[in-house]
Amino acid sequence: MRDDDAGSPLDPKLTWPYLVQDIADEIWGNKTTLIVVVVITLISIITVSILPFSERFWEYSYAVEILVFLGLFTIIPVMIFYIIIFLRVRKKISQRES
Repeated sequence: MRDDDAGSPLDPKLTWPYLVQDIADEIWGNKTTLIVVVVITLISIITVSILPFSERFWEYSYAVEILVFLGLFTIIPVMIFYIIIFLRVRKKISQRES
């Protein structure tokens, strides 16, 4: 054990499994949010994958902007979901340490 870990109540070799378990618990506990994020992501990915194959789609003056918007619509909910998970796990860890 290192000198700086001497005052730690948890063994440093065992802290990462607890962190992984906390993350899994938060994801599993937010089933509704996870389902919404997955559905939004799948709809956006399917739309962005199919639209470019339509010749009429490229006739619109904002075709590229539409694809960029749908791409962001895919990324942003996933980012928000994982940021919320990160903040909840961080809060849980800080409560455990105090």
